[in-house]
Amino acid sequence: AAVALILLTGLAGPATAQQTRADPIRAAIAEVKAEEAKGRPLVQRMAQLVKENEDKKKLYDGTDREMKALQPRLDRYNSNLAKYDAALGEYSKRVDAYNAKCGGTLPQAQYRACLTEKGDLAGRKIELDRDKNTLEADRQALETELKAKTDRLAAISKEMTANLQAWERAQKDY
Repeated sequence: AAVALILLTGLAGPATAQQTRADPIRAAIAEVKAEEAKGRPLVQRMAQLVKENEDKKKLYDGTDREMKALQPRLDRYNSNLAKYDAALGEYSKRVDAYNAKCGGTLPQAQYRACLTEKGDLAGRKIELDRDKNTLEADRQALETELKAKTDRLAAISKEMTANLQAWERAQKDY
């Protein structure tokens, strides 16, 4: 029994020493695990922000492509506007010429010719007004569409910037 008591006492001494030496290691492991647990949500949040920005970048790129796809319509509008401006300039010259030759008292034959020309000018004015209204409707439609897309690009860009700033804050906290 005495031998057993010595053995038990002898075992108790070194085991306690080993346990005491292992305590700082266990504490360090616990601290690392606590830091990992604290950092895990930050890493997840950072990953979420990266994913959100990737999705927003796709939306941005899609909206940008849509905006660029408007270019042929914009070119067509500008071309039609240039044609309208040229036609309006020609009409203005015809009106000036009409006023120069048809003003005042005229012989009967010249008066009839002026009435015919006045009718032609009135018809042309109706055509030009119709063209102007069509151009104005096209301009408004393009302007509305461009503004909507530009506003969308600005909003997406703002959201991406906010995500980047949140990501940077999360990285500092990590």
